Amino acid sequence: LHAFLSQAQAQAQGSLLLSVDLNGVQSDSPAHVLEAALPLVDVLHLNEAEAQVITQQQHSSLSASDPTGLSRAAAYLHDRGVAVVALTLGEQGAYVSVTPQQARLDGSPALGRQAGRWAGESVLLPPAPVTEGAQVNTNGAGDAFIAGLVAALLVR
Repeated sequence: LHAFLSQAQAQAQGSLLLSVDLNGVQSDSPAHVLEAALPLVDVLHLNEAEAQVITQQQHSSLSASDPTGLSRAAAYLHDRGVAVVALTLGEQGAYVSVTPQQARLDGSPALGRQAGRWAGESVLLPPAPVTEGAQVNTNGAGDAFIAGLVAALLVR
């Protein structure tokens, strides 16, 4: 994975924003494959179960009711080089954290100026309100969320 992402970034001459979605990572997934690639990841999208596996917080709650656990999980990933952590929490909303390491943000021109403005910031976003009785289909919700986040990061 590291070699693949490095090659993609080299071909794009550093102008590529690398966003990775951990869709379906499980406890028996080979952690070393992802671990080596984390310094190249600009935006990492994962859910609470995937975050527990990757950050090895098996016995810690990752939910909107535990901001400390969310912050620790994001810090773990920032310490390994991830610039922006987007942790979706289902019906609890989402948690987004931007690394406090300005050099990491400056090292990825594709992140744009907006990421630099958000350096060291995190936010717990509430879920979108749904009208009572409405039919809800969450297919593509995470993809739409990440598309909006990436668009916001690319603002010049």
